[in-house]
Amino acid sequence: MKLVDQIRKKIRRIKKLIILKKEIKKRGGEEERKRLRGERFNSIVLIKESIQRDLIYSWRIGELRKPDKEDWDSINIPAKQIPIFFLSSLKKKYWGGNIYNEL
Repeated sequence: MKLVDQIRKKIRRIKKLIILKKEIKKRGGEEERKRLRGERFNSIVLIKESIQRDLIYSWRIGELRKPDKEDWDSINIPAKQIPIFFLSSLKKKYWGGNIYNEL
């Protein structure tokens, strides 16, 4: 049974690879796929940076209560390295209530 399972797994991978290559070709090729992926990545980074700037600025001018040391340390790293979920939850924690869906 082990050999049969390995063969099925290999066939499944080959089918997925064929389907993926067809879809990439249909949507404009590998270059187009990479370009669109880069655009999505850049838009997410911009959203992260804006949330980060908003929080830091609001803390600095005293609009929001001062952050915990843990929160302050976690937000003072480059935005690319911080998960979007963490930033959204941090914004919700300090701004309170529901925040708009930025994605």
